[in-house]
Amino acid sequence: MPSISPPPLWSHQQDAVRCAVNEPDTAGRTTLVMASGTGKTRTAGEVARKLVHPAASRGLFAAPYLELLAQTLREWRRVSGDEVLGQIIAVCSDQDVVDDHPSDLAAQRAVVTSDPAVLADLVRGADRVTVVGTAASRQRTPPRAPLRTKRRAIPRSGDDPLCE
Repeated sequence: MPSISPPPLWSHQQDAVRCAVNEPDTAGRTTLVMASGTGKTRTAGEVARKLVHPAASRGLFAAPYLELLAQTLREWRRVSGDEVLGQIIAVCSDQDVVDDHPSDLAAQRAVVTSDPAVLADLVRGADRVTVVGTAASRQRTPPRAPLRTKRRAIPRSGDDPLCE
């Protein structure tokens, strides 16, 4: 598998990655809060790269909007390559939304489904898979125990990071 060298992170992104990578040990999940244009997508990609074991074959990413899912996949593919993402499956709660935005996920070569049984079959048959979806898609995936959550602030330029 060819190795891709990701572009270097800015210092505030490095701080955010450090905080986010350490957080799951104490809270179970992490929320990054960063201003527009500060590189949230790139930062999230680096967090995922550091947290996901190289031998892991399954990944899940959720975002509030379909457009943000496509943007994230585009950036992660640019930084990490196709091999890391594997087959991409987009879970959508409403097929009409996908029909209204056909190029968003098609450009990322995502298989789109709103059927939980189809999702299960696709995941079962894939060597490496990344499942993406929006918050509205949660009803299409199997229930899971709630995660503890902890809010964090990511600094503005010049401030010290707050990693609680």
